[in-house]
Amino acid sequence: MTKPFAQVMREALEKYGRIGTRELAEKPEFADWPKNKIRETRNNVLGRSVKDNWVRNNPEKRMCARIKNRCKRDNIYFGIKPEDLVIPENCPVLGIPLDGSSNDHFPSVDRFDPTKGYTPDNINVISNRANTLKRNATLTEIEKLYNWMKKQVDLRS
Repeated sequence: MTKPFAQVMREALEKYGRIGTRELAEKPEFADWPKNKIRETRNNVLGRSVKDNWVRNNPEKRMCARIKNRCKRDNIYFGIKPEDLVIPENCPVLGIPLDGSSNDHFPSVDRFDPTKGYTPDNINVISNRANTLKRNATLTEIEKLYNWMKKQVDLRS
C-alpha cells in the first residue's frame, strides 16, 4: 500500500527542511512525481500548517471574519473589529474554561439583544454552551425554565 501524497511530502519536508519544489524534485521520494504535483502537494501541506498556526494565534480575527461572513449571508448589521472581542480565560456565565477542550468550551460571541446587530456594546464573549442555552430565549423564558427545573429538583430530592 502506498502512502498518501501529503504524508510523503510531510515526511520529506521534515527530513530535508523547508526546501523548494526544484530541490524536492531531485530527491528520490519524488522521482516519479510530475513537477506540478510536487508543487501542488508542497503548497497544500505548507499552507495548511501556516493556516493552522494563524488560526491558533489569531482567534479574535478568525471569530470576527466568521461573524462578518454570517452577517453578510443573513443581512445582519456588523460593526465590530477583532479588538472588540476580548476572550476571557473562563466563561463569564458558567465559569468553565474557554480552552477549546470540547465544543462547549469554545469561545462564542453572544449578542445581548438578538434583534440588534453585532456592535461593541451589544456583544459578549461567552462559552458556546452558555450561548446555546441562551440562543433565542427571552429573560422571561429563562426564568420560567429555571423555576420549572428548580421544582423538578425539589420534587425528586
